[in-house]
Amino acid sequence: IHSMLQEYHIHSDVAFFLARPMFTHAISQKYDQLRKSDTSMKKLTSSQKLEKYIEASSFVMNPVIESVRPLHHSKVWEDISPQFLVSFWSLTMYDLQTPNESYQREINKLKLQIAALPTSESSSKGKKELERLQTFIEKLQEEKKKQQEHVEKIMGRLNEEKDSWFPSRTAKGAKNETIPQFLQLCLFPRCTFTALDALYCARFVNLIH
Repeated sequence: IHSMLQEYHIHSDVAFFLARPMFTHAISQKYDQLRKSDTSMKKLTSSQKLEKYIEASSFVMNPVIESVRPLHHSKVWEDISPQFLVSFWSLTMYDLQTPNESYQREINKLKLQIAALPTSESSSKGKKELERLQTFIEKLQEEKKKQQEHVEKIMGRLNEEKDSWFPSRTAKGAKNETIPQFLQLCLFPRCTFTALDALYCARFVNLIH
């Protein structure tokens, strides 16, 4: 990301689009490493696991935060912090919410297919199809559970860092400077990148409120 932004002057929308999967993978690896290094992991509470995830995120993202600092004048960072800019650009809809309705809709479709199967137990083809559909339902349920756990970790991380997003300023200053900076550096370039990014922008605005 440092090379793309500073050496090749690639726009933030494209640079972070390319780098996001690497961030996610690196944080996941670091989190697993921290978990394995703690022999008492099974006894840890959810809040302690969250602390380890935040530690892993900081380890991966702090160098990225430092790499964006030279991109803008110091006055910009008086209105929004580099951490906020990186958090906005490094996350996706997958990080912010679980599409529960979509999961349930697909699971219901599979259940209808199971209900429509022949009841004859002698049909080996029917048994295989039943097993396939049931396995698919279990996979969807497991996938949904994993994403819910991931979103909870992301929300915990954002909640931890939110107080440092916007440096303390007067209400007038925030209205005149912070919001235009947010629109110019974050919302406008990303909401026109893809349709999913537009949805992400709407969700993120709702989230920071």
